[in-house]
Amino acid sequence: MSSVSSEKEQKESLPDSRPTPPLKKSEHIPKIDKSYLNDYNGYTFTIKTWLYDVAIFCFNILFAIFFREIFIRGEQYIPPKGVPTIIMCAPHANQFIDGGIVMSRVRNVSGRQTCFVIAASSFKRRFISLFSKMTGGIPVPRAQDYLKVVPNVKIVQVLNEDDPVAKFKIISDDSNEDFDCFKHFMVKGLLGISMKGNCQIKEIVDKSTLILAKQFKSPIMEPTSFKYAPKINNNKVFQNVFNHLDSKGCIGIFPEGGSHDRPSLLPVKAGVSIMALGASAADPTMKVHVVPCGLNYFHRDKFRSRAVLEFGKPIVVDHDNWGTKYVANPYDTVSELLKILETALYSVTVNAPDFDTLMVIQTARRLLFRNTTDDISLNVEINRRLMKGYTKYKDDERIIRLKEQVKEYNKELSQAGLKDYQIDIITELSAVQSLFKLVTRLAILFIMVALALPGSILFSPIFLTASIYSKKKALEGLKKSVVKIKGTDLLATWKLVVALAMAPILYITYSVLFIKFGPESMKPFGSCSILNFIFAYIVLVFTTWVSFRTGERGMDVFKSLPPLLVCLVYPNWKLQHLKSFRDNLSKEMRTVCDTLGPTVFPNYEKMTTELEKHLEEHHRLRGRSRSSSINSSILSNPHSRSNSCVSSIHSEKSYKDDSLDDVLDVAHSEKFEVENMSVDDVNEGKSSGVSKISDIVRESRKRDKK
Repeated sequence: MSSVSSEKEQKESLPDSRPTPPLKKSEHIPKIDKSYLNDYNGYTFTIKTWLYDVAIFCFNILFAIFFREIFIRGEQYIPPKGVPTIIMCAPHANQFIDGGIVMSRVRNVSGRQTCFVIAASSFKRRFISLFSKMTGGIPVPRAQDYLKVVPNVKIVQVLNEDDPVAKFKIISDDSNEDFDCFKHFMVKGLLGISMKGNCQIKEIVDKSTLILAKQFKSPIMEPTSFKYAPKINNNKVFQNVFNHLDSKGCIGIFPEGGSHDRPSLLPVKAGVSIMALGASAADPTMKVHVVPCGLNYFHRDKFRSRAVLEFGKPIVVDHDNWGTKYVANPYDTVSELLKILETALYSVTVNAPDFDTLMVIQTARRLLFRNTTDDISLNVEINRRLMKGYTKYKDDERIIRLKEQVKEYNKELSQAGLKDYQIDIITELSAVQSLFKLVTRLAILFIMVALALPGSILFSPIFLTASIYSKKKALEGLKKSVVKIKGTDLLATWKLVVALAMAPILYITYSVLFIKFGPESMKPFGSCSILNFIFAYIVLVFTTWVSFRTGERGMDVFKSLPPLLVCLVYPNWKLQHLKSFRDNLSKEMRTVCDTLGPTVFPNYEKMTTELEKHLEEHHRLRGRSRSSSINSSILSNPHSRSNSCVSSIHSEKSYKDDSLDDVLDVAHSEKFEVENMSVDDVNEGKSSGVSKISDIVRESRKRDKK
C-alpha cells in the first residue's frame, strides 16, 4: 500500500528511527571511548585545528563588517584549557550568527575552540555545512526536520469537556481502510500540522486513536492532513558529546532547540543536562563546567548593529554530587539539574513576556538612569534587574499605571519624532542655535554622503540581493516554525551568507572589467594584468570599507537632524510639555522603585546609591575626553560613542572554580521562581551586583587616566 511504502521510505531516511527500548540498569551511563581523538581540545594540532582557526578568522572579518561593536562581559568565567566545558547559550535569536559569535569570542579571549551541537539539517546547506565541518560541529537529528505527509489519512480531534486529554482520531479514506496506528506510529513519534504546531504521541489507544502529549495551537475540528516523523534515537550524538568532554573539550549548545524571535526564552530542553550528567557519571574524576552565555542584540537584523555576550558563573557537575545521583535516579536528577541550568540562563538574559513590556522596561531604564545610554552591557544588566522587579509586581496597581504612562510617553515621543535622550537638550536650544546646528550638520552630511557614495554604488547589488533573499528565507522559516513571530531571527544570517557568496564574485568582476576597459593611465603596472588585477581588487575592498565607515558616521549625523527640525517647527510649549511629562514620570517611577525595590533586592538602597554615583562619575570622566561637545553627542545616536568602560571589564583573566554546594543550597531555598533568580542568587545567594559595577568603573577610571 502507498502508506506503508511511504512509511518505509521515511524510516530509511532517518539516522536511526527504531524505538528505544526501556533503560536497563546503568544503560544510561555512557562508555567513554579512550581512543577518541579530539582535535579541538588545545592539546593537539592537526589540519582540523588549523581549519577551525581559518573559520574563526573569517568570522572575525564578517562580524567586524556587520556589527559596529560586540561587547563581552564575564569572560573570566570561561574555564581554561583542560576543563571539560559546556557553554549553553540563549536566546537563540540570530540563527547561525549566534554560534559564530560565541565561537569567535571564546577563541579570542580564552584560546579555546568550542564545537557546537548543530541540527543535522544545517549540514545540508552549502555554506553553513562548510563552516560547521570546519569548526567541528556535532550534528544532531531533530524529528521536526524529518516530518513527512502521511498519505490517504487525516486527523481530527475528539472533544470532550469532561476529559481534557488531547485525544485524536485517525480517519482513513477508501483506498486505505486497514490503516493501523500500531503499525505506522510509535510512542514519542512526532505529529505536525501546518500552522498548528507539532506534538508528540503520548499513547496509542487503538488502531485509530492517539493521545498526544499536548494540544495543538488550536482545535482540529475538521479532518486535516498531517505529517509524521518517528522518534529519533540520539544515542550517537550523546556519545560524541561524552567523548568530547572526556577528552577535555569545550562543547557549545543552544538548549532551546531552535532559533526564534521571541522576547523571552523558549523552554529549555533536557539535552544539556543529560550531557553533563552522563559525562560526570561515566568518569569519577570528571568535573563538567556548564557556563551560561546570554546573547543580547540591539537591532539584531540591522547592518552595523551591536551585540553583548555575557558569561555567567559556571555550574560544576561532578561525580560525587551529581554523577552518583544520576546513576541511581536519572529522570529526577536530570529535572533537578535542568532547573538550576535554566535559572543560570535567565540570569544572563533579559526575558519579557512580550515586546510591549520589553519596550516599557527599556524606557524605564532611560528614565531612571539617563547616563547609561552609552554603556551597552550595563544597559543589559539594568534591564534584567528591572524585569525581575516587574515580574514580581506586574499585577500591582502602581506598576500597571506606570506601564500605561510609559506607553503614552513613548507614543508622544514617536509623534514628535524624538528619542528620550534628546528631550533635555532640545528644550534648551533656541531657534537660532537649532538653525545653525542644522545647517552645519547638513554640510557634514553632504560630505559624508559624497565619500560613501562610490562604495555604496559598487556594493549595491549585494545590498539589494541580501535584503530580498533574507526576507524570502524569513518567510520560509516562518511557515515551518510554530515559535517564530516574524522570522527576524533569520534575516542577519542570510544577509551575511549572501554577502559572503557574492562579494568575491562582484570584486573579481569589477577587477576584470577594470583590466579590460579601464584607461591605461589608471593602471599602475602597465601591461601586467595580474598585478593590475590585484591592485584593482585591493582598491575596491578599501573603497567599500571607507564607504561603510563614513556611511556609519553619516547615518549618525542624519539621525540627529529630526530633533533640530522639531525645534524649528514645534511650538515651545509642546516641547516643554514633553519635558515636564518625562520629569514627572521619572519621579513617580523612582518613588515606586524605592518603595518596592527593597523587597526584591535586600540591599537595594546601597545598590542604587553606588550605581548612580558610579554612573555620574563615569559620565563626568568620559565627558572630559570627548572631542565633541556634550550637546552634539546627545543629539546624535547615543550608541555611536565609544565604550572604554565595557572594553576594560575583563582585564583580569582569572578563573574561579566555584563549588556546587552553595548553588544547590540557594536553588532549593530561594523563594523566587526560576525567572526571578539572578546568577548571583544562584552562585552566591545574596550578591547585589554592586561589586561588579564597582570593578567596571574602577577599571574605567584607570583607563581614562592613562
